[in-house]
Amino acid sequence: MLYDSAEILHLEILQNKIKLFIEWENFPPHPKVTVYSALEIEADKIWWENIPNLYDPFE
Repeated sequence: MLYDSAEILHLEILQNKIKLFIEWENFPPHPKVTVYSALEIEADKIWWENIPNLYDPFE
């Protein structure tokens, strides 16, 4: 990871591809930087698995 933090702004799951639009940020003491990137990941098979009992650190 080139930056301190990342946030997924858009996520699209297709039959054999995932598209992500990501915002990357740096925080002090590093210089304040915000960068946006679009990523595409291709695979033979993609599935989405919900984990309702996964620990949420923000609650």
